[in-house]
Amino acid sequence: LDRPEGPFVHDWLRDNLRTGATNETFVEFLRQISSALAFMHSDGVGHRNFHPESVVIEMPEPEADADTVGEGPSAKTTGAGGIIKKYKYKMKRCRLGDYWFLHNPRAAGCEYSQGRADWGHAPTTPPETTRGHVLGLPADVWGFGICVYYWATLGTYPDLINYSVADLKQHLPLHWGRWLHTLLLMCLQSNPAFRASANDVYVM
Repeated sequence: LDRPEGPFVHDWLRDNLRTGATNETFVEFLRQISSALAFMHSDGVGHRNFHPESVVIEMPEPEADADTVGEGPSAKTTGAGGIIKKYKYKMKRCRLGDYWFLHNPRAAGCEYSQGRADWGHAPTTPPETTRGHVLGLPADVWGFGICVYYWATLGTYPDLINYSVADLKQHLPLHWGRWLHTLLLMCLQSNPAFRASANDVYVM
């Protein structure tokens, strides 16, 4: 549960927009992130603090040198010459952290917190909080959608007061494909009953 090391998603996309930040790379990042959410939601656990800096990119690590396992006749034999190779993860991977249910263990809807314990980051707070509803798992999908827009625009939150979700299309950089607007339509439905699930997002 330690905070992983690495750059934030929007920083990496900004620094690599002309080189490695392709549509395919961005889609893979989002697939990894939505997979983590879907896994949590399958156990009925909500993140409740999804915001742009709750995700970092863990960069590839070089492969370690071969190590001997033990010494002398009692050494373990693993492959030729009694050595074992330690392999590190070779690809960039997104790591989710900053879980609100760990920072603030009060359940969503706790009467004593008067809603203050329900969500941890104001810009990604889902609209149902202002209607007095107890937050459920769809709240994480809303936060994910807000972050997708933030990452895609390299640091801008969507203005959902003056624009509809459909209108956001005109503000999306042309660098990204049509899939991005479809994903935002799935995530940023104001009614949580019409919002996609984390698993829907993952398999999109």
